[in-house]
Amino acid sequence: MYRASEILLTLQGRKRSDEWAIGGIKRWAAKRKSALVIEIIQSKTTVAEASRSYDLAPSEIENWVDEARNGMENALKD
Repeated sequence: MYRASEILLTLQGRKRSDEWAIGGIKRWAAKRKSALVIEIIQSKTTVAEASRSYDLAPSEIENWVDEARNGMENALKD
């Protein structure tokens, strides 16, 4: 299993436009999204820094963080 920091190292210097495209739609894979979210949750980066680094809207990253937190909460319910 890859650590979040290892996955993010592969993203260093990349912008959203570097991601693969299908029909002109650029998207981040779930593994890369989760790695970025983990870095944000661990306070290793901020939404603002990630937004600038990867040319993503802050609201998009915030949605990923919210979805991850909701997913964790649901996974840990008894």
